[in-house]
Amino acid sequence: MIQYSNQRLRIKPVTQDDYLQVSELFSNEQVMRYALIDCLQTDAERLVFFTQMMQQKTATGLQWIAFSVFENTAEQLFVGLADFELSPYGEVGGLAEIGYFISPEHWGKGYASEICQMLFGICFKQYHAHKVYAACNAENKASEKVMIKAGMQKEAELRQHRLKNGNWHNELRYSILESEFKSQYPIS
Repeated sequence: MIQYSNQRLRIKPVTQDDYLQVSELFSNEQVMRYALIDCLQTDAERLVFFTQMMQQKTATGLQWIAFSVFENTAEQLFVGLADFELSPYGEVGGLAEIGYFISPEHWGKGYASEICQMLFGICFKQYHAHKVYAACNAENKASEKVMIKAGMQKEAELRQHRLKNGNWHNELRYSILESEFKSQYPIS
């Protein structure tokens, strides 16, 4: 199994063994407060979501790659989930939208921006993306800080673009181009 790591974190493709941890994450109200999808309340909802994740396809047919994230220590504590959806455009690359969901006990440790950087490497090196982008609810200032810290630039604020709990919210979009990634994080 392919794994990626840095000094503090290790990520690996999601497997059936990760179901309970991922299920707890997506049923946590704090974690899902600003997420595009609502909190998954029932076992049935979580199982459908997890099954779709394991099939590596979104509901619209895009390639969806998800990773479980662990501390790179002897304890290997579960930190959260990282993922990306790939829209390929043949030999000229493609677009990848990344996401990250961190367990509250690991908030404020800088893990999310490190996860973004690891995802950049995977998307640019392995999948030959042209651009990697991320989006968040405009009220989610912590996620916006993560994107900035990871080296992404603001592209837009989309007005009333996200429907969450019956209310429309603005969405922020940040991105990094392959050329910017290469200058910030030279590819070895």
